[in-house]
Amino acid sequence: MKPAVAASLAVAGSGRVNNLLRTPRLTLRPMEQRDAPDLHACFSDPAVMRYFANTHTTLEETKNWVRAAVSAAPETTCEYVLVSNDKVIGKAGIWSRPELGFLLRRDYWQRGFMYEALSAFL
Repeated sequence: MKPAVAASLAVAGSGRVNNLLRTPRLTLRPMEQRDAPDLHACFSDPAVMRYFANTHTTLEETKNWVRAAVSAAPETTCEYVLVSNDKVIGKAGIWSRPELGFLLRRDYWQRGFMYEALSAFL
């Protein structure tokens, strides 16, 4: 499946991103602090966090991570949340350029969502 993308990132390294990326099943939008509770479902799941970092045991840890991502310099960081049916199901982005990181709620695994999201993001 080759997703149709309605928008794309601006010139690499410019620090500017379009607000939305769309695929057939997802909307990717810039991460906001209000996304922390939904993202905690990813950050608190040891299976999801297996290759990412330490599993978050409290919502406060996730809030702090999101706060750092949202306030990071746009020249080095570009984080999007993945939205399906008005629900945040994961995240994908650049953290400390050129590191690519992504997380997806386990109940959305094995359905091609991350392939679709990263194809649009990249």
